Amino acid sequence: MGAAPNAVSKTLNERIGSTFFDYVARWREEAAKLQIVTANATTLTIAMEIGFNSKWTFCKAFKNATGMTPIDWRRTQKAIAALRAK
Repeated sequence: MGAAPNAVSKTLNERIGSTFFDYVARWREEAAKLQIVTANATTLTIAMEIGFNSKWTFCKAFKNATGMTPIDWRRTQKAIAALRAK
């Protein structure tokens, strides 16, 4: 791009309101939440699709972000959907 890395980083921070890495982490979290509930895929498949290199790393990051494991998230969201359907 012809710009210094710190200049690009500063511009991104100003435009998106967070660091690039925080932005990517939030994007991955939201993508994972959606796929966990809607996709009929394994946790490993979801982890790989959103850019993690291992199921363990994904599960750890997901739990840090949401307070739940991916399996607990799926169960909770399905229970909420069942209650809404009544």
